[in-house]
Amino acid sequence: MRRFIRVTGIIFTIVLVFLGASVVFIHTPAGKRRVFTQIRRILTAQGVALDAARFDYNLLTFRISSTGLSVRSTLAPGAPNLFAADDVMAEIDILELLHGRFRVKNAVISNPKIQIVVDEQGRSNIPSSGSTTAGGPADFLILKLRLSGGSIRYEDRSQNVLVSLPFWDVAIDGNALTGSQEIQFQTRRAGEAQYNGKTITLQNLGGRLVLKERNQTADIQQIQLASDVADVVLGGTISNLSKPQLDLSVGSKIRLQRAAYHFSIKQRVAGDLNVDVSIKGPANAVKVAGRTQAENLTAEMLDRIALNIEFAYDQAAQRAQLKSFNTRSPGIAISGSADVALAGSAGASRVDARLDVADLQQISNILKLPVAVASRATGNAHLRWPSLDFAQLDGDARIQLSAQRVTQPKRIPVAGAIGVKSTRGTTIASVDSLEAGPVSVRGQLGVRSTNQLTGNLQIDTADTGQALKQVTDWLGIALQQDLHVGGAAGIDANLGGTLERPQVTANLHGNALQVNELKDIDLDAVAVYTPEEVDLQTLLIQWRGESLTASGRLDLKTPNTPLEAHAEIPNASVHRILEGLGNADFPADGRVTLDARISGTIANPSADVRISAADLQAYSEAVGRLEAEAHFENDVLRLDN
Repeated sequence: MRRFIRVTGIIFTIVLVFLGASVVFIHTPAGKRRVFTQIRRILTAQGVALDAARFDYNLLTFRISSTGLSVRSTLAPGAPNLFAADDVMAEIDILELLHGRFRVKNAVISNPKIQIVVDEQGRSNIPSSGSTTAGGPADFLILKLRLSGGSIRYEDRSQNVLVSLPFWDVAIDGNALTGSQEIQFQTRRAGEAQYNGKTITLQNLGGRLVLKERNQTADIQQIQLASDVADVVLGGTISNLSKPQLDLSVGSKIRLQRAAYHFSIKQRVAGDLNVDVSIKGPANAVKVAGRTQAENLTAEMLDRIALNIEFAYDQAAQRAQLKSFNTRSPGIAISGSADVALAGSAGASRVDARLDVADLQQISNILKLPVAVASRATGNAHLRWPSLDFAQLDGDARIQLSAQRVTQPKRIPVAGAIGVKSTRGTTIASVDSLEAGPVSVRGQLGVRSTNQLTGNLQIDTADTGQALKQVTDWLGIALQQDLHVGGAAGIDANLGGTLERPQVTANLHGNALQVNELKDIDLDAVAVYTPEEVDLQTLLIQWRGESLTASGRLDLKTPNTPLEAHAEIPNASVHRILEGLGNADFPADGRVTLDARISGTIANPSADVRISAADLQAYSEAVGRLEAEAHFENDVLRLDN
């Protein structure tokens, strides 16, 4: 028995000596190099290359330290390091580790540098491993960690994207009793974000959050981002990080002028847009609600725009809502609401809008239109369609115009109403009656689902003289004082063709017209417009048994607008013409025929005119026949006998 005890004691002593020698060996420089080599070999098999200028540890205190540490991918030998640091130190609680709990008692990382690069072929410098790890949430707690002088850079060369934060600090403080970890981070120098050659300056990024409940809940007390485009503040809670449940709030101020530049918006916009949003629910079925407010916005030539919008989004229901929207600026105010389906199974969609007021004269002045509409407009619109099927849109809208008093030229007072109704892809606009001084307009215009145009417009005036004067006043054109025009006239226009190629057939008619001493003139004309040409099919002017007929064509698809026209006055009575002009006592008579052919362009027309007269008499003496030709070209008139 004594021998057994002696042998056992010797064996135990040998084991202790061997273990002690092993511990002593692995704490020697040679042992530490051997351990580091084994660690590198294991990581290399996982696609990770680890390097360090110095590697040290103490297993008695479980303290690890390194100098000049770097980590990179073995699959991207030419790529930069994924991680590098000047100094790394960490102390691990060995007793907690034996119980399966990872506790960092103290850690310091000096000048950490994180650099993620994606090349033109989409390959990154992030190490890749074929193994995956499954299981519950890791039980780790960092009691103290300090990262100072850090930098991070993300570069995606395939998308021309770069994000860089060149200098920041991170502090983590844990509580062993509650198991919570408070994380604070703050940039110390401005960063940047680049996309397609445009740079956003990231002036400041900082925040404070707390991890709770075995790192399954993130209490975001505040995260702030300030840039030259927007300021953003984020707060709230993310619970159950394995299946995130969100309860977040986001507040932001967007600088529209800078945002328009970065998003290549060519329209002129300026001002600050304030957006407040709440995000709640599971990550795969969030509900979003928010408000957008702004004052003194500028959009193109409109300024002092105020905006107030309440919106919502339900991911599970696949619906987006504008619970209310109100916008106003000098001369216009619009309000309404909308509820839109974002998927075929999400139900019907609707939009209800109201034009509270629109001062068209003020808007015309803002837009610098040559002629202003001196009217105030009010109206409403109601649109409905099933899910995403806009082809089945049903809706109606109506605009009411009331004329304002005109005290200046180039102002057109318009009164009346326009109604629009859309049913299953067919839209009809009805002009009940528009009155603009002595001119009235009424009719209908329609667009079918096939883009086919239909409709008819009637434009009438009871006094062409008053209408002509009114139009010239609107346009700022002076009429000749000795020109006097009167009588009723109208245009009956029929619309056809398609939206891409419209066709308008216009019938012009006038009865008992007067031009100075010429009275009882009847006018009829038919013209057809297409994007390619204007075809004057017929023009007939009749006066006291005499007539003028004409036809012509303008080529709109050719530069300089070529024209072709023909006009004829057949066998007109000289005496009747003199009588109509108030010179019935002048002793002359006979018959005159005029034939004119016009060509050239609108800017430089030319004409060949042939005049023939027969049975001419003057002062009771027979004169006989007369033949003459005239040519007009390049602003020169030449008369040939």
